[in-house]
Amino acid sequence: EPEAGEPASTQTPDLEVTANSFFLSQLVLYVASLNHPAYDDAAVERALAGLHACDSSDKLAAKIVRGLSEFPLVESAFRFLHVTRMGLRENELWCLLSRLAVVTGEDLVLVLELLSPVTVKNLGLIQLRPRIKAAASVVFQSFSNRSETLQHMAAVFTSLGNAEREAHEMPWLLLRLGHVPKLAEYITTQSALHFLGKRSIMRFIRAAGLAHDASAHALKKNLESAFGIEGALWGRKYELTKLLDVTRLLNIPGHEDEEAEMNSREMLPSARRNLQHQFRVDVFTRRTLDMVEMICCLDPAVVEIAEGLLESAVKMLHGADSLLKVAERATKYPQASLDIMAEFAVVFHRALSVLSVLEQAPSTRAELMRSQQQRAVQDLIGTKVKILLKGVAAIAKASEVPKAAGVSPNMGSLSLTSVKRLSPFAASSQKPAASSPPKFLSSAPGSPVDEEEGAGREMSIIHHAALVERSLKRLLQEVILAIQEDKTATQR
Repeated sequence: EPEAGEPASTQTPDLEVTANSFFLSQLVLYVASLNHPAYDDAAVERALAGLHACDSSDKLAAKIVRGLSEFPLVESAFRFLHVTRMGLRENELWCLLSRLAVVTGEDLVLVLELLSPVTVKNLGLIQLRPRIKAAASVVFQSFSNRSETLQHMAAVFTSLGNAEREAHEMPWLLLRLGHVPKLAEYITTQSALHFLGKRSIMRFIRAAGLAHDASAHALKKNLESAFGIEGALWGRKYELTKLLDVTRLLNIPGHEDEEAEMNSREMLPSARRNLQHQFRVDVFTRRTLDMVEMICCLDPAVVEIAEGLLESAVKMLHGADSLLKVAERATKYPQASLDIMAEFAVVFHRALSVLSVLEQAPSTRAELMRSQQQRAVQDLIGTKVKILLKGVAAIAKASEVPKAAGVSPNMGSLSLTSVKRLSPFAASSQKPAASSPPKFLSSAPGSPVDEEEGAGREMSIIHHAALVERSLKRLLQEVILAIQEDKTATQR
């Protein structure tokens, strides 16, 4: 305690090393590791010499990093571990060290033993302890071959063939290397969507400063390439036969096992074919909706790309060359069609919200031209919404035909995803009983279905159609109101 007249101590808790559990535990682990045969007497003396000056956890961490870096392989391991995003597996670390020197299994074991005081293992990944990683970043922040280290890591993750590990590490490495074109190509793939998720992809797009129009086109192109339907112009119908070509396995991560299991099941060839077709359409629909959702989060100017993607998909499902023919053509995949039509409401709502916040033109003539163009877009949206309403009504009507004929329809079930997408637009006091998404491996189309199950499926598709119709009608009212407000403003 300070004597009378002396100021109280201003030491931070981190500097009071005797009360810092991390400092004490790290110090004990490091001193105990000095008993390893790799340390000779001189190395031990050097390691202990500067410990008395370590009066904080950060200084101790930096001292440990510098001490371990006296071993060349350990220093290389430090450089790889401190730039990795999630850590390294043992085989990945061995491959990386082997690119710098001839490394045997015994050498790798020695490196892991020397690093044991400063690393933890989480789900098979070797990770530096947080303070050790921060200290390593400071110690190695100025080393000259940082770019070479990152390139070695990128080469290893590309060559190992582990899609999940590659997806977790490659975007981060490409971003730090400044390879923006490669990053843009990689994060718009279906593999990145599966392993990273939509939010992470959007973060990388913003962090790299990627052009939003180029990103939207890349998302659309990679989706079409993954399902083998590339080549269609904007808004043109996709070829359903290409999508349903079962001789070409889907290159979609997360669904290879399901498709392989379907191919191995014993069933009639026609039943297997129908099951495969339904599976592919469902996967394509889910991925299309994900792509559209990400595109709508980009610059408002690229919303048109999302609309074109939806229009091509709904034309494909109905076998129609024009959107006007969608209501006249029946579809074997009503749930997928309703999901696509529901997403139209989201895209058009986004477009209308953008039109409502456009700045006023500098001159009266320019303002009049802008107003005319805006009204043309609103009229076009209103026309397309009316066409989609007819399509929804046709699907709902077709779902009632099997009931009148006494046949249980096999039309799938209303997924939770559909309800969540429609919830902002379709407010209802009574929520339909939403079942779980269809399990493709549970039964094949054409198998016996009891009356209760058939009735449940029929009611689910009717509820689905009602939700979509309600959301589109709300959107149509929004369009009419926007046109009326624009006319009033023009008259003024």
